[in-house]
Amino acid sequence: MYISENPIFRAIYASIFLMITSTIALAVTPDIQASKPFDAALQADKKAEKVKYKPDELLVKFKTKIETNKLNTLTHLSGVGISSTNLDILSAKQFNVIKNNNKLGMQNKLGVQNNNQTNLDNWNNWDNWWHIKLAKGTDLQRALNILSSRQDIEFVEYNYEIRTLVTPNDPHFDSLWGLHNTQQTGGVFDADIDASEAWDSNTGDANIIIAVIDTGVDYGHEDLAGNMWKNPGEIAGNLIDDDGNGYVDDVHGYDFSNTDSDPFDDHGHGTHVSGTIAGVGNNGIGVVGVNWNAKIMAVKFLGAGGGGYVSDAIDGVIYAVNNGAKILNNSWGGGGFSQALLEVIYAANDAGVLFVTAAGNKGRNNDIRPYYPSSYVAPNMISVAATDHNDQLAVFSSYGASTVHLGAPGVKTLSTVPTGSCPMCSRNGYREAKGTSMATPHVSGAAALLLDRMPMLSIGGIKSRLMNSTDQISALSGVTISGGRLNIAAALAYKPNISVTIAPLSQSVLPGETATYTVTITSLGNTTEQISLSLDSLDIGITASLADTRLTPPIGGSITTTLTVTAASNIARGYFFVQIQAADDIGQIFSSTAATLRVLRPDVDISISPSKQEVSPGGSTTYDVVFTSIDGFSSAFNISTVPPHSSISMNMSPTQVILQADGTAVATISASTSTTTPIQLYTFTVTASDAQSTRGIDAQLHVLDTDLVMTALSTSSTDVNTGETIMANSTITNQGTSDTTTTFYIGYYLSSDATITTADTQIGSRYIYRTAAGASFTRTTSVTIPSDLAIGTYYLGAIADHTDRQIESNEDNNVRVAATPLQVIEDVDLVISSVSTPDSQVYRGAPISVTHTIHNAGGSPTDSGSWVGIYLSSDATITTADTRIGSRYIFRMAAGVSFTRTISFIIPSSLAVGTYYLGAIADDTDLQTESNEDNNVRVATTPLQVSQEVDLVISSVSTPDNQVYRGAPISVTHTIHNAGGSPTDSGSWVGIYLSSDATITTADTRIGSRYISRMAAGVSFTRTISFIIPSSLAVGTYYLGAIADDTDLQTESNEDNNGLTATIPLSID
Repeated sequence: MYISENPIFRAIYASIFLMITSTIALAVTPDIQASKPFDAALQADKKAEKVKYKPDELLVKFKTKIETNKLNTLTHLSGVGISSTNLDILSAKQFNVIKNNNKLGMQNKLGVQNNNQTNLDNWNNWDNWWHIKLAKGTDLQRALNILSSRQDIEFVEYNYEIRTLVTPNDPHFDSLWGLHNTQQTGGVFDADIDASEAWDSNTGDANIIIAVIDTGVDYGHEDLAGNMWKNPGEIAGNLIDDDGNGYVDDVHGYDFSNTDSDPFDDHGHGTHVSGTIAGVGNNGIGVVGVNWNAKIMAVKFLGAGGGGYVSDAIDGVIYAVNNGAKILNNSWGGGGFSQALLEVIYAANDAGVLFVTAAGNKGRNNDIRPYYPSSYVAPNMISVAATDHNDQLAVFSSYGASTVHLGAPGVKTLSTVPTGSCPMCSRNGYREAKGTSMATPHVSGAAALLLDRMPMLSIGGIKSRLMNSTDQISALSGVTISGGRLNIAAALAYKPNISVTIAPLSQSVLPGETATYTVTITSLGNTTEQISLSLDSLDIGITASLADTRLTPPIGGSITTTLTVTAASNIARGYFFVQIQAADDIGQIFSSTAATLRVLRPDVDISISPSKQEVSPGGSTTYDVVFTSIDGFSSAFNISTVPPHSSISMNMSPTQVILQADGTAVATISASTSTTTPIQLYTFTVTASDAQSTRGIDAQLHVLDTDLVMTALSTSSTDVNTGETIMANSTITNQGTSDTTTTFYIGYYLSSDATITTADTQIGSRYIYRTAAGASFTRTTSVTIPSDLAIGTYYLGAIADHTDRQIESNEDNNVRVAATPLQVIEDVDLVISSVSTPDSQVYRGAPISVTHTIHNAGGSPTDSGSWVGIYLSSDATITTADTRIGSRYIFRMAAGVSFTRTISFIIPSSLAVGTYYLGAIADDTDLQTESNEDNNVRVATTPLQVSQEVDLVISSVSTPDNQVYRGAPISVTHTIHNAGGSPTDSGSWVGIYLSSDATITTADTRIGSRYISRMAAGVSFTRTISFIIPSSLAVGTYYLGAIADDTDLQTESNEDNNGLTATIPLSID
């Protein structure tokens, strides 16, 4: 498979609205992977459904590696002149490099193989990708245009948003039909992955690490905690990066969504996936994973609401690979093509890591409409469709005869989830869900079992065995590559027990050159057979051959042959894959392993940054002439230029640069104008010559006369509250003779003195489109007084072009101060405007429903959240010294806002019986400073009667026997019910009695008892228990009965209704 490196791919930025692939309705754009001009791609996006991406951010790949000082500053890009573009770049962060740990038993990547072959370090150039953050409000289309037009930049992409939502259900191993289908859910017998059969030979190993790149993992879950990965080099809680991997206290993984070391799952999806992969096996709790013992690394890049960004996903993949994960589970996908994401998958392949991903829930053909990342072509990719318990393709599952590899169970999948409150949480920590998200972890867990059993297998070997050992089912025939559903038992038993590996995995050559690879065939057991090797169809521009096509490895040993790959002299620059297929002695293909060839075309990119500068007459500016080596090109260049006008001087420094292989070199042009330089746009040419050629590059110098001044500023407000919005009236005038050449902003500020600068407190801004010479604009703009601003006197000011986007002939006249100062005050006043309950009588330990309204009667918003405390008092005066029965947290409140809520609280069981007043206190913990602290309390109008009403009754007692024998057992079914309004204070006993008459008392014969834990009001417990008839009991007729609380442990409102007699007497012999 050939992946182009042609610069036209800079234009590929089609939408990628990713979601976790469980069954939901989501708006995503049509997939676009074709090369097309920027504007055309933009039009396609506009016509498609709405695409989301992170405002003010881009992902950028340079054509060659940029050496940096590793500081998160703009100096990262100074060497290539990005900082001098007409963009407000706040920061530029280079993505981490992926380490080549060769985790799947592969040989290290080799360098030079022969005298004419070029050495390549990190063949995928992953370390050329950067994460760029721009100023708030930046026009991303304009920024993308500017950056994609640069010669030293290969790709520019949006930082696309990733979203997720899912649909769930309930618990137990019997329910895990995907692992062992006994028709327990009404499906087809054995429509499963044969996990039970596989466990007879292998249940997994703790040395295999699987990264769940998702919403995080509940690492404390009862069925996951024992299998959670723990970073061996990190000491928890010491706030030190002990292992030096760049992440502090990353004990279980990392959270790239919130940029912290706690990857706890606040959504539920990642925990569900984890339980299917490696829920702890044979522990008597909950469910079991496909792999009983593998370690789960929690890599969180999606937040509590299911949102995240491509940049976070990329960071997650890099973290997982660099910290030892051998398999990456990616139950997410969707949208359009991302070059950055594809290249990090290539980098994971180079490190020997498997990338398992979901086919998608669109129910469509991925061959026709690609679905990413599952539609990417990479040797380490396995794309998984979902099947149901009838061995049918799930109705929602996407498919593809050339893009989806195999199917796995993905409907009504029971697994682990967090408890508490989150989109997929449940009370007991288990629930069902459906989606290709649920199918994918079956394959990840299976791959880990296979890797543990056969550690010498390559990525290709694992992938081939999983695909070639599937159960062939009609529903997947012709719609997946393998035509089958996962069968891990068959994969573990699959013959021959032979591995095929290639070393090195990847090499680099120039057009016309040849690379050789060593192909090793190894017998993994005590048998062997002849293996036939063949090459899959080759990409145009390369030829390949094998020195031997039939080989027989010795038992327990290896045999090698040579793969030779040659690039044509006219081949394009890019990546090529050569697939070697291995077949057993009956011709069945059992392994497909890929060698990677990168074709280099050494060249130089020369660019001028920026390509256009603006100055006022008499001003000066600079340009960077940037030389960028491509694929190891090196040379010495002489550089010169001619000023475009006699009044303009230009100086080149240095006049010669030495470009090192894979480096950059920069020369600087200093251009100076005079006060008499005519106002116009000038074009000049920079000439660069080396021993082979001379090149000319044009740039422009715009000499202009703009002068922006604030000619008026006022506001009708004089006394304002913190947090209040006021209206500022302002007029801006261009007093120059040239039109402005860019859009700009007016900044509005508050200062404690009458001198306004950009160091003062900014309270708003106004966007101004280009302004003609002599033109004025008057606008009214809403600005907001900061909630945390100190009370006092302030001056309102406005600064024209406060971010310095526009070159001006006079930069010293941009400021105007309003004539009248502002008095800023803080006025927060929280009051309880109502509190009530529909109850007039309540019981100890029972719930009470309280409706209460809090109101901010002040003119300022609150500075912070606060609590409303709910109290009971024996008198009508409510204070914080009374009994607090609960509270409710209130987030920040705007001025004049009210919040009303109805919440249930519990009357304390220890509260004395009596009459109480219900009340509420606003900000009862004094988190908020208020202008009036004496009006926080309100008391409900009607007092409450608090009572204790426990009433234990036996609602039924029976036995199936009508004749029993002395010394023999009797089965008694009995139900105890709390008919009162209060819960019990303690546990109690139900006594079981035999009486010679129909009246049961504690003086009768007690044949046994049962302990009852505390009971809520209205609750019943029914139990069937066996008791022994005393051997000493006289023969005769008896009545069976039960007495609630027969030892009087519990005080009750009615002590006379505890006993009940069975309707049919017993004959005892």
